[in-house]
Amino acid sequence: MSNVDAGPSWSEICAEFPIACRKIPLIDGAMAPLLYLDHAASTHAPRCVLDRYTRFMADEYANIHRGTHHLSRVATAAFDECYTRVAEFIGGDLERGSVVFLGNTTQAIDLIAHVVDPLPGKVMITELEHHSNDLPWRKRGPLVRARVRADGSLDLDHVRDLLRANQIKLLAVTGASNVTGWMPDIHALARMAHEHGALIALDCAQLLAHRAIDVRAADDPEHLDFVAAAGHKAYAPFGSSFLYGPRWLLDEAPPYLPGGGTASRVTALGVEFVASPDRHQGGTPNIGGVIALAESLRFLDKIGMARIREHERELVAAAMKGLAAIEGVTVYGPSDPEQRLAVITFNVEGVSDLLAAAVLIE
Repeated sequence: MSNVDAGPSWSEICAEFPIACRKIPLIDGAMAPLLYLDHAASTHAPRCVLDRYTRFMADEYANIHRGTHHLSRVATAAFDECYTRVAEFIGGDLERGSVVFLGNTTQAIDLIAHVVDPLPGKVMITELEHHSNDLPWRKRGPLVRARVRADGSLDLDHVRDLLRANQIKLLAVTGASNVTGWMPDIHALARMAHEHGALIALDCAQLLAHRAIDVRAADDPEHLDFVAAAGHKAYAPFGSSFLYGPRWLLDEAPPYLPGGGTASRVTALGVEFVASPDRHQGGTPNIGGVIALAESLRFLDKIGMARIREHERELVAAAMKGLAAIEGVTVYGPSDPEQRLAVITFNVEGVSDLLAAAVLIE
């Protein structure tokens, strides 16, 4: 018996996604319902998100923070409310922290790299990381890299050894591997980092839509300093992302992209930059995309993150059981569905990955 509050049925939730109702041609010419299994890359938008995006584009379209006419005031109010929506979704505090909207997770992580660059010490990344949480750090100074064990999990002993042997200013780690689905104990890592004087930055691209995130209060030794994620992996359109981080650190850093909206006063001889988040949001943001991102988080809240997580565990268990029964198939990552997201990487003995994919998509 589930201990998660009931809500709309999963068939009702599925019906909220228009694209799930379409049919696609098979190799033999027959038409079949679309079965989309690439959510780790990008997710489709439900009707409520599409409707909110369309309403902005059709009825509210205007630039923000720089006009006094009716549409600009409406758009500004809708956009500014999104800061609160994101902070509430991850348990953030907009007094001590700040939400900055950007275009994708890579940009959000690059902004973290930008603001911590002046701090003394090295950055630690791990062998779990997507390129988005690897390459932005390489151009800004020395790195140390924590190992992954044979089962695809992070070697916590190696993380601790590196923290002891080096001056680490920040630990950058994924909330969930996009290869094996394995989820590290992020709060235990946060405590470990803070005990050694380091900050922690979490790449939540894969985690955001799958499991509740709680950054916790800044005085909690297990709090998360930075959280980065994108809307296109959480049922929102492409081109919207956010970074949550310490307000003091974001305000000390020079603007990420100096330009429109980042300054309060500009003269021929100088410039006075504003505080975060506008300090790092140079130029016109993706207003409609941010509003849609906030709506997608409302959609997830309405279903309930605990219920989403429970349903995902059931699907993972069923999928892994089925794959285990197929001779010649090797599944990578933890065998316990409790330890992973619904990202299942497998190999078919004697069959190339491209051939296996080509057969499965038809």
